[in-house]
Amino acid sequence: MGVLVNLVFPPAVQVRSAAAAVERLSEEIAALLDAAGDLAAARQPAGHRSRPFVR
Repeated sequence: MGVLVNLVFPPAVQVRSAAAAVERLSEEIAALLDAAGDLAAARQPAGHRSRPFVR
């Protein structure tokens, strides 16, 4: 009987929107990049000037 009820009145399915998932992923990646940049900057000797990648 319970199966029949679920077939006639299916339970609500919670679906996270793709936009929200992409936004969350981009925020997590941005936080990782910020942390990596802070770590890289902290490891540079005083007065160090990096060379540009593109000339």
